[in-house]
Amino acid sequence: MSDQPGGGWANPAWGEPAGPAGGPAYGPVPPPDRPAPPGGPPPGSAPPNYGPYARGPDPAPKPGAVPLRPLGVGEMLDGALSIIRRQPRITMGLAAVVVTVQQAISVVAQVSTGSIGGAFLPGANLASVGNPLDSLVGAGLSVLNLVVATVLGAILTGMLMVVVGESVVGRTVDLAEVWRRVKPRFWALLGGSLLAGLLPWLGVILAAAAGLALGLTVNGVAGAVLGGLLGVILLVFPGAYLWGMLSLTTPAITLERLGPLRGLRRSWQLVRPDFWRVWGTRALSSVIGSFLTGIISTPFVVVGTIVLLLGGVSTQPAGWRQIVFLVISAVGGIVAGSVVQPYLSGVIGLLYVDRRMRGEGLDIALQETARTSRMPQAVPDGPPGGWA
Repeated sequence: MSDQPGGGWANPAWGEPAGPAGGPAYGPVPPPDRPAPPGGPPPGSAPPNYGPYARGPDPAPKPGAVPLRPLGVGEMLDGALSIIRRQPRITMGLAAVVVTVQQAISVVAQVSTGSIGGAFLPGANLASVGNPLDSLVGAGLSVLNLVVATVLGAILTGMLMVVVGESVVGRTVDLAEVWRRVKPRFWALLGGSLLAGLLPWLGVILAAAAGLALGLTVNGVAGAVLGGLLGVILLVFPGAYLWGMLSLTTPAITLERLGPLRGLRRSWQLVRPDFWRVWGTRALSSVIGSFLTGIISTPFVVVGTIVLLLGGVSTQPAGWRQIVFLVISAVGGIVAGSVVQPYLSGVIGLLYVDRRMRGEGLDIALQETARTSRMPQAVPDGPPGGWA
């Protein structure tokens, strides 16, 4: 198998199918003395790519969620949903656990600071809600939520990558098997997730901070705002570029059992030949994910708001109403996250598979793995055949 992108493999669905050396693309040419059927080509001529003599390429096998050939954008988006439908318990169940922890911390943060009740007082605004101690508690809980989300998110994404990899070749796995494969990769996944998540934003944060410091030194608040905006604008495009180039870090770390830095380099290697397609597909899936989140969570927010305002809009809501509002909204967030998180991870996993099939001929190895999928796995402690 070639290590160079694009080497040694061509997809018959997008180009001319490869035939024997010196031979036609679709089967043998009829002998000159054989009469052609009515409407067919003249005797001795090469058959067209269609018609009575045509023999198109065999369709790619599809043992799992997607066919084992380079994928279209629509196939990846639909394939991510297909993976959820095939294994809803493990995909949505894992996501529900992670999102529930995050939502629970968020609810505790809002209840402890009392920000919801104060926000509904007449004439209240976000700047006047709470006191410095409440703000400090809220900030601490927000940091805790970020840490928990990063750690659990790394585990969730790694586990979902195993599910995606097995779903491609038509296998199903249980939770114990997924955890057995992800557990040795935990620290690599955590480091790779942190780097891939922070690096696209690091330049923007540094530019904004530098502009703010410069503006405060030179020309007060107005200069700070202008300097910060200029710094952000100058580094938005590099950040967006890194967001795309590092998008395949997690599947590379999980399925190829790489370290965090090697995972970053591997993602860069896979994405670079087809950057815009990868970036566009990931951006489109993020837009769809946001849309799905809004559709799923909005009814919960509406019901929670109705409960919150049953006592009227001119008085502060009772404490139990505030808690009910937060709980109902959190349930909506859990339901939405249980669907959207596996969907986004599925798209990332299928992007990784697609890039390796296009650039390295991975589809050949996966087809062989699919043919032997009913047999015991050759390497019980390793990834599916063909990944490494």
